[in-house]
Amino acid sequence: MTEETLKASWIQLKGALKQKYAKLTEQDLNYMEGKEEDLYLNLQKKLGKTRADLDHEFETIYANLRTKEEKIKAKLLKLNL
Repeated sequence: MTEETLKASWIQLKGALKQKYAKLTEQDLNYMEGKEEDLYLNLQKKLGKTRADLDHEFETIYANLRTKEEKIKAKLLKLNL
């Protein structure tokens, strides 16, 4: 996942990660621009996953979020909203 995509969608990704991994704290998920490596390293330690695993997880969550958004937009268009 690119840094731009991570930055733009972090709030949504963060929510999904909190739901999936209850042991993650707000501090674990604290994202600061320019500190992406620190975020990844912290999550790797906390979850016991590799960087590649986390990238895959982020991409999967992001894709699911996009799919949900597209379905909502389609329903709204059907309703002419």
